[in-house]
Amino acid sequence: MVLEALFHAGAKRIGLHFLYDKELIALAKEAGGAWSNSHKCWHVANGSASLKKVYAIFKGKAQIDGHVFFGEPSNKPSLKSQTKVAAAPKAQAAPPELSTAQQDALNAMQRKLEIARYTIWTCRTV
Repeated sequence: MVLEALFHAGAKRIGLHFLYDKELIALAKEAGGAWSNSHKCWHVANGSASLKKVYAIFKGKAQIDGHVFFGEPSNKPSLKSQTKVAAAPKAQAAPPELSTAQQDALNAMQRKLEIARYTIWTCRTV
């Protein structure tokens, strides 16, 4: 499961992204979650109490990637890599090699976006 900071219905929320699973859905509801059609995820109130409750309820049931909230690098597979049907690879040119200074600047920008609580997908596009 991947946690995301999001803005829904005029309020800051914590998005809970996971593949369809009836047990996880029941746990999300237990944590006070609601489904968002616009964000296509479950969400709970933003705050340390809600975050602690999510971790407590999902403990032992799902791995939680909450690096967006704690500033830790994510080493867990993305939600897309957990799907059963793999998408056909797209033919793309290899990206150019970055210098050390460019890589440092890119890392700093990604960190700044994470601190500002941008979504995980926005941070990855930088």
